[in-house]
Amino acid sequence: IFQAMPRNGEDRLPASGVRYLLHRVFVERHGWFVEGLTTSGDSWNSSSPASFFAEHAGDEAHGIFERRLGDRGLSLHET
Repeated sequence: IFQAMPRNGEDRLPASGVRYLLHRVFVERHGWFVEGLTTSGDSWNSSSPASFFAEHAGDEAHGIFERRLGDRGLSLHET
């Protein structure tokens, strides 16, 4: 899936790509529809996947994830 996704010049996914990729992995591997990663009828680029971390892992994890994602995107390994 990663190879088919649009990436920036550093071969990293933007927020919308990370959100979509995480959604696909959870659905395909586990059959899970994780609240905060599904579109709920919105477009895929309507929110950052970092909001998921704010709800489930706390503000500190959210801040770290948001800064990393916002600065340069995430690589396949980081995702």
